[in-house]
Amino acid sequence: QRSVREGLGVDPDRRMVLVMGGGEGVGSLSEIVEELYVKFRKEGVDAAVYVVCGRNEKLKNDLETRCWDTVLRESHNGKKKKFSKLSFLMPRRSKRIQQTLDKVHAVEK
Repeated sequence: QRSVREGLGVDPDRRMVLVMGGGEGVGSLSEIVEELYVKFRKEGVDAAVYVVCGRNEKLKNDLETRCWDTVLRESHNGKKKKFSKLSFLMPRRSKRIQQTLDKVHAVEK
């Protein structure tokens, strides 16, 4: 695993979360990544989040150019309600998202 990470230019000593989407209807990858970022920062988790964008150049460019300090600041100021709970925006999908967040949190313990 270490040699694979090194070959990909990924820090082998840092925790890594891989986010993928597709036909399962889990919701917006962009929102999921934001939620993970905010959760990790608030809980002091040092992890790199890698997102499989496939052919979605718009998502790739958006994530690469997003101001993550602004994302964190808006989550603290309550400007984006989605950061308090994604279930308010996606009630039928919130269980899956919460299960994913729970699994990620369990790995970090």
